[in-house]
Amino acid sequence: GLSFASDGRSFVTSVGGSQSTLWVHDARGDRQITSEGFAFLPSFSGDGKTLYYLVRSRASSRFVSGELWSASLETGRATRLLPDYLTEHYNVSADGKRVVFLSIDEAGHSQLWLAPLDASSPPRRLASTEFADRALFDPHGGVLFAGGGGEGVYYLYHVNEDGTGLQKLLPGTVSYLYAISPGGKAVAVWVGAHVY
Repeated sequence: GLSFASDGRSFVTSVGGSQSTLWVHDARGDRQITSEGFAFLPSFSGDGKTLYYLVRSRASSRFVSGELWSASLETGRATRLLPDYLTEHYNVSADGKRVVFLSIDEAGHSQLWLAPLDASSPPRRLASTEFADRALFDPHGGVLFAGGGGEGVYYLYHVNEDGTGLQKLLPGTVSYLYAISPGGKAVAVWVGAHVY
């Protein structure tokens, strides 16, 4: 708000921003992991020693995009990963060595990428689709993702980690890819008005 003094020589206003912090509750008690910015979409590494999360960036007007960070739950050290990419969704491999992520380009398209977490090589684009919504590692190898038809119109795809073998898994569209079972034999997707 803005309020002017009666003589018109001064005014009072206030500004603020949204903040979201991440906390962990474990055998050591409750601990705050993040303290600045808007942190969201947390996930644990397979060994439970690292917390991954996104921090909303001012460089994007999209509410759900941000920079990917990791925090060691043993030391508390936080590290920014993939500094050149705004990410909407990510999934870290079970062995903690790779991340598949959706990054936003200047035109607002969401593209599918794969990168090693140790930064030993640059990220590489996995599929030529310009619209993708969610991506998950397949326990049997490769990546499942919802993408394709245009913003808001997605199909369920599988692609190998080297970018080959792109195939559509369902004939119709899906609204959202939720999860894949630990054994990789089932997937939860939102189709029409139902979740299967």
